[in-house]
Amino acid sequence: MKKISSLLCVITLVMLVFASLVPVALDKSESSAANNFNDGTWKPISNYQDLAKIGNDGGYPLDGKYYLTRDIDFNGDTNGGTNINITVKKSGSNSLSIELTPSVGRINDLQAWYGTVSKNNSIGEITLDNISSGSNMLYLGGYLDGYPFAYSVWINSAVSGGTTIINNVTFNSNGNFTPIGTDKNPFTGTFDGNGHRISGMNTAIYVTSNDFALAGLFGYTLNANFSNLGIVNGSATAITSGNGYASAGGISAVADANRTDPVTIDNCYNTSHISSITAYQGSLAGGIIGIVGALTNNSLGTSTGPGAIISNCYNKGTVSASSTGWVAFAGGISGDTEQVTTLSYIECYNSGTVNAVSTASDAVVGGITGLVYAEKERSNTLFSKCYNTGITSSESTTKGWADSGGIAGSIMSSQSASVSISECYNTGSGSSTSSYAYGTEAGGIIGYVYSEIGSRIKVADCYNTGSISVKANNYPCAGGVIGYAESGSSGLILISNCYNDGAVATLSGTNQCSGGIVGRSYIETGVIAIVNCYFTSGKVVKGDTANEVLYNEGKIWVDGNSNGSPRAGAQGSGSKSLSDMKPSSSDAKGGNSIYYIGTTTIRTDTISGWDFDNVWTLGTGSGLPILSYSVESKNNENKREGGGGGSNIALYVILAIVIIVILIEVIWFLFVGKGKTFFFVELFKKLSEIIKNIFSSMKKN
Repeated sequence: MKKISSLLCVITLVMLVFASLVPVALDKSESSAANNFNDGTWKPISNYQDLAKIGNDGGYPLDGKYYLTRDIDFNGDTNGGTNINITVKKSGSNSLSIELTPSVGRINDLQAWYGTVSKNNSIGEITLDNISSGSNMLYLGGYLDGYPFAYSVWINSAVSGGTTIINNVTFNSNGNFTPIGTDKNPFTGTFDGNGHRISGMNTAIYVTSNDFALAGLFGYTLNANFSNLGIVNGSATAITSGNGYASAGGISAVADANRTDPVTIDNCYNTSHISSITAYQGSLAGGIIGIVGALTNNSLGTSTGPGAIISNCYNKGTVSASSTGWVAFAGGISGDTEQVTTLSYIECYNSGTVNAVSTASDAVVGGITGLVYAEKERSNTLFSKCYNTGITSSESTTKGWADSGGIAGSIMSSQSASVSISECYNTGSGSSTSSYAYGTEAGGIIGYVYSEIGSRIKVADCYNTGSISVKANNYPCAGGVIGYAESGSSGLILISNCYNDGAVATLSGTNQCSGGIVGRSYIETGVIAIVNCYFTSGKVVKGDTANEVLYNEGKIWVDGNSNGSPRAGAQGSGSKSLSDMKPSSSDAKGGNSIYYIGTTTIRTDTISGWDFDNVWTLGTGSGLPILSYSVESKNNENKREGGGGGSNIALYVILAIVIIVILIEVIWFLFVGKGKTFFFVELFKKLSEIIKNIFSSMKKN
């Protein structure tokens, strides 16, 4: 019996130790594809000094393979810049007074931007007049004793006159790190964070020439691969007053795909502040990547390689792009994607605030990506299981478009290209504002969509519950799924199994276009089809007039009518009562309700009707149809927004341990203790005796 007792004691102690260690180990971020760092081809990175060696030390080439051995905290400076003190005050009702004081030296050039207002001065003081009151990005760039500096900060100017908004905050003149790789010498290797994060990294780039301003951990990368990496508690600021592009991203400013292997970015995240601004060219900003595509000769180029796959990535940081000279594109994951052969966004999300402002041209914002330019012949773009909970806003003050979308701000497709958005949703608010006569759109999923020359854009199994609003002089367009859908020569736009339960409003302008699914549609010789979609009553506002129409269409097919009017399908058009919208499950599945369960053929696509077995389910609270995956997606959203948490495996391990302990107790009580003693009581007695004997022997010695 003593042997059995000792053995059970040992087993219990091992299990208790295992129970304490397993949940901790499982709580760490798991690599989606583990690399063998001991095969002799990988270089370890253990601190920020090691990071600075990449591309600058013969032992750390730009085409190498690197991995982090630990979390890296920037508690030092690899650039040797100068500390600058900044104070910002509200002057009167609509002015900002800015004062910069360097610890040494003299500021001999200062450029400042806030919203749509900019100004320069030859000393470290400047006042911006006629600013719009509210939250916006303040950008500062200039020269200190002939050396460039850059800084950006998100501030709220909606305070009374005389209020100090920023008081004696110190920043480093050129950040604390120089991005790895340039357009002339790009990074072409592999970087695996190994589940670790880089904290406190600040990259600040100010350029006055025609060169690119690129900010991020990496500046320019060519067919590089990134995985299992977090960027936190820092910033990436790219500013140019010259005739060059500015691009900023948490991981990389540019991810070019001009070689045989695809770019892969997996299991990466950003919580740092990302911003870019230009005086003459395009401004691009993304939480993970500034632009997926090529930047060549100060223009947006075509990537000739196989493309990029971005998966399991998220952004929680503020992302902002501004331009006083041309376009501004911003996105939670990427700001812009340019003519990539194959592009995939899989299981990515954004919860950060994303905005774009242009005083000269287009401003485009998306929760996942700002612009998708899919005009490369037979290219393929996929968004799958992505979502946005953050605020998206775009503003253009002159002859430019302003587009905002929960997933993508704008998608332009031609040359038989294919774009698919499936199982994506938005719960964040989106807005677009423009003083231009045309081209101001906001949508729960996409702001603006254009399809021509045989291209196919499909939006399936998506929903929106966020508020969508647009202000413009003429033709403001707001839609629960798409703000403005335009089908050109032989293009196809197909929207199926989608719904909207968010507020949709056009707040100003003539020819206002508001729609529960699509705000406005225009067709040349193409097709726009809406199948198995609905939106809820009282949520669509056109100006100050509420549109109480509750649409539930089995099929709305706009197929070339010059006025864009819908042709009703199997169910007929018009509003449906709430009781009709809430059938029993058996009636819905059996076809004994208003929900059409037949099929619809659009060109070569055959779409099944309302499928309450696989696609739809009836909401337990509202009784209205909701997408089946949305129940699981909301649970995943709560878990991911909470910071990841531990694996469910840990719970199963703990449960298994509890069961084993109970079995040990039962066996002991019945066969060893003979119904008189309990195992853990005996264990406690034995441990007490061991401790007592140890102390006794210590006293004797």
